[in-house]
Amino acid sequence: MTTPFKIKMVSILSDKDLYRNVRTLKRKPFRRTKTKNYSDTDLMRKTISQASLSFEAYQRVYMYLQLQEITNLPQDENKKYYLSIRHNKTNFNDTREIDDTKLFNSFAIPIEQYNMDIANSFSDEPLAIILKEILVQANADAIEKTIAQGQIDLIHFFTNKRSICNAEVLLYPSSTEYINLEMGTCKTLWHVYSLLPIMKDEDFNNMIFITTESIYNASSDIMNLSDDLAVSISFRSKIPNAYNELETYPICTFDSMKRSIICEQDVKYNWASITKNGKRNLGQMTDCCMSIHKLFDDLLCTENVDFGLESISVSKDEALICNLLRRYVLNEKLTKILEDVIAFNEQELIIEVYQRSDPHIILLRGIIDLSIFLYPYVNSCRFAVQLVPVENPISSVAENVINAYHETGKVTFAIVNICILQPITESQLSRKSFKERIPEELKTCIPEKLPTDTVFVKDKADICEENYKDFDKQITTLVEYIIRKEIQTIDDSKGFLCCQRKNLIQNIMKLISCDFNVRVPTKNTIEFANLMTFVYKELEQRCYEITQRYKGSESVLLDEAQVDKLNSFMSIIKVLTEVGEDDLANIYKEKLKKLETVEYHVQGYTFLFNMEKQNFEAAREYMKKPWDKKFEFGDYYDGLFEIYLNYVEKLKAETVYNEAFQCLLQALEDYSKRFPKEPSIWILLYCLYNKYEYLPGMSFTRLKFENITKDLVFELKIPLTLWNIYCKQNLEFTSQRSIQFYKAIQEFLKLGLFLFAQIIFAEVLDECTETEKYCVETTLKILLKEPTDIYPKRSSQGLHTKIFQSHINGQLHYYNGEISAAKECYAFILENVQHVEDMRDFQLSFMRYGKHLFENGKYAEAINAYEQCTCVRTCKFAANFGLGRALYHLGRYQEAENQFSQCTNYGLHVPDVWGYLALVNLKMNKTFRALESWKYAKLYPDNILCDEIYAELRKIDIKNMTLDITEADEDFSND
Repeated sequence: MTTPFKIKMVSILSDKDLYRNVRTLKRKPFRRTKTKNYSDTDLMRKTISQASLSFEAYQRVYMYLQLQEITNLPQDENKKYYLSIRHNKTNFNDTREIDDTKLFNSFAIPIEQYNMDIANSFSDEPLAIILKEILVQANADAIEKTIAQGQIDLIHFFTNKRSICNAEVLLYPSSTEYINLEMGTCKTLWHVYSLLPIMKDEDFNNMIFITTESIYNASSDIMNLSDDLAVSISFRSKIPNAYNELETYPICTFDSMKRSIICEQDVKYNWASITKNGKRNLGQMTDCCMSIHKLFDDLLCTENVDFGLESISVSKDEALICNLLRRYVLNEKLTKILEDVIAFNEQELIIEVYQRSDPHIILLRGIIDLSIFLYPYVNSCRFAVQLVPVENPISSVAENVINAYHETGKVTFAIVNICILQPITESQLSRKSFKERIPEELKTCIPEKLPTDTVFVKDKADICEENYKDFDKQITTLVEYIIRKEIQTIDDSKGFLCCQRKNLIQNIMKLISCDFNVRVPTKNTIEFANLMTFVYKELEQRCYEITQRYKGSESVLLDEAQVDKLNSFMSIIKVLTEVGEDDLANIYKEKLKKLETVEYHVQGYTFLFNMEKQNFEAAREYMKKPWDKKFEFGDYYDGLFEIYLNYVEKLKAETVYNEAFQCLLQALEDYSKRFPKEPSIWILLYCLYNKYEYLPGMSFTRLKFENITKDLVFELKIPLTLWNIYCKQNLEFTSQRSIQFYKAIQEFLKLGLFLFAQIIFAEVLDECTETEKYCVETTLKILLKEPTDIYPKRSSQGLHTKIFQSHINGQLHYYNGEISAAKECYAFILENVQHVEDMRDFQLSFMRYGKHLFENGKYAEAINAYEQCTCVRTCKFAANFGLGRALYHLGRYQEAENQFSQCTNYGLHVPDVWGYLALVNLKMNKTFRALESWKYAKLYPDNILCDEIYAELRKIDIKNMTLDITEADEDFSND
């Protein structure tokens, strides 16, 4: 679509140059169907006398508009055509007839000199140029109609110099009845100039655009009043005055609303000042617009309000469409006032909906939080503002009461777009820079390119490392595919291998570009050919090393069962470590090391466990390894680990208050620029800003994470987390924000980033019960190994809550070294075990309790505790082993043998299991079995049995034993 007008700046002239130009200007003749010239004397006669008055009064100057040419004017002998110039805010309205036989006089617009209010009047309202026709009838009154309209923006001329320009203005048909073959768009050419400067100083350094787009989910009564509705935007004081009233300072109004299907609205914004009575045409449009497809994107919504945007249908639902724009210029003083108003937070911007016929009755009101504009680089924001019905006094004579509440309870809201040409937190534009950005940005406001919107540029080392990763990954994929499919020749899978060949060539070329050609620069084809030999030798060796990893492997790919096995082993290690069964845990660790594979590094599991156990030195050593020696959690998570480790290290070495926090904040802000589509980092930043009540940061980060459509899903399979071992519970939240925050918390808990989780937890705990809050805070204290002054609480709620709280209390006592108190908590859980729904949630309590009872010689009670865990996979082995030992000490040898025998079914060689099997068989006088078990116990000479086994062997009286082992025991033979 052609722009409404084009401005061509000619020059900025001195006084003498301007007068000389006015005298000698060779104007294009004004013409309709033929050309007619006018003398310069006529022109000067019209203008010089007025200019003289301006010099004398010095309070008024004139802007002159001289029509040079008009084309495509309708032809009708019965009609007369007039051009009217109108500016509502200065009450200027003048009309001239278009007549070939007469001189078309210049329009002289009086403007108060050096007046900032007048400047803003012309900034907010362009000069309307209206084409009218009058039908002259012999026996009837003349009929006047507006047939076309255009506009010209005069804000260019508000400078401290005299100016002159030629302006091309298009006059568009004012209604559809004039859009036909006979009446198209009129083109006019104007000569515009001023003899004196309009502004004294270089005042303008910024510009602000305010647009009311639409109102959604309005009640039926409000919708029916669409033709009579208006919107006002004002500043309102938050502090009452001496009369206990909140003072209001009006900013602007929007007087035209239209009821329409959402998708059928005109996406172009119109000037609010020249759009009246709902009549709109192309001549009233600005260069700003919105997109229907992005109507509800990038909205800063009223906090903690669910607008139900997903339920709005743009093709079926109606809305009150406004799409009107107002624009104001700011000088340094006004910019400082605006910044202070937002910074001191003593006033709020309010939007009110009312009837034009009764403006004193406010129907709807909403509040806009402008704090986001104090965040660096932010100059534009679309606000979704909740509109709350205002309770007005009901007049006794009122016939109809307007119901402003939506019939189905939907939230009524308006979208308001505010854009500032230059962010108010940045150094303001000089007059020169301001003029350079005009007219290009005169009628539109483009959001600043925020750092978060900038694509992260990796350095050369990172790019080269990523290229090598891609190459290794492709070679690995090829090797696995060839082995799995038993490919012997290329013809066995020609299609797949040919596709891989193209990708492999691309990867090799990237390596040549980023690495080989850097190490060995080439100047001609011969040197490049020699380089290819070097590339071939080095990459061939690299491929050979990758294929050698698969030598002797029975299975190339890690299938689901194999991954589950790794997860299961690491989960068992975690449980055993927390219970205190370090010897058994070490056996599992040795077994886990042997399962190290090319596809999945077991060390990655160990790294996560070190993060959870606060073993940051070991975690740091793992992070220092080359990328090909580490498991890839993904670029986003790898960077988070680095930030977290740096933070905890700075916390320990902190000498200046909040030094570590400042470093963390800077690191997260920089990291968010690299991963702007990750919601968890924005949520974490929001919580950090909220902790210190930094409103601009809160608004900006909320805008980010609320508009990210990506769901927080942690797809990586990892072992049982320490959090779930200690405090496995599903917290339920009602607000959408808390649900989103809880997903981020779960993500950080799985990664062992407990400090980050703790920061976000603080924002959502208000929605939890006191018991849930206590359980969360206590568990975090334990896992973070922080000194705790939390006093164990006893719940007065239901039995299930008491049981779980006893579980948490037990871990708190255990953490503080109060074993006897922890025992009481564990005992309460065991007494009410029939009410426990999932034993996995309490496995730590049962195992610790069983171990404590066994060590204190209470074997019968220990058996009861261990039996609760024999069905839990992560502690089944340890439970069977503990049961066997307790049964052995109670002399229940056959039952003990059964438990120890079950311990041999886990594919794990545990010498102590076979040692106890030897003991129980000796006790049952099964010497052959005992000997066979002992042989397995001493299968590896380096294995050391526990002292208890040797102590029990010394207690056995050899005189009572059968030493004849020439034949197997009867039971063993039957087996």
